[in-house]
Amino acid sequence: MPLQDTQLDTTYLTDEISTPMTDGAILRGNLYLPTGKGPWPVLIERTPYGKDSNSVEANQVKSPQFYAERGYAVVIQDTRGRHRSEGTFYVLRDDGWNVNRDGYDTIEWLAGRTGARVG
Repeated sequence: MPLQDTQLDTTYLTDEISTPMTDGAILRGNLYLPTGKGPWPVLIERTPYGKDSNSVEANQVKSPQFYAERGYAVVIQDTRGRHRSEGTFYVLRDDGWNVNRDGYDTIEWLAGRTGARVG
C-alpha cells in the first residue's frame, strides 16, 4: 500500500515502523513523511547508533524533518541487534550480500509501500 497523505495532517510526522527481514527478524525505524499526495522518494539511513538519537554525528541525514518538509520520505533505521531492532549485531555483516541482506530487504519492503521505483 503506498504511503498517502490521508495518514498524516502535519508538515511531517515521525512514526515508528517495523520492517520484516527475510529471516523473520524485525528491524525498527523512524519514518518521516511529508504532507501532500504520495508516493514520495525515500531516503534511508541505517545506523547502529540509535534511530532516536538527536546528535549530528549519529544522524548523517542531518535533519530528517528538513527533507520531509521538501517532499522526501525519510527512514532512520536501527541496524540488526541494535537498540529497538531484533537480532544479533555484527559490524557490517548483515548490510550486503552476506548471511542476511538487511539493506536490500529494507529497500524492497519500503518500495512496496511507497510505490517508489528502486533501481
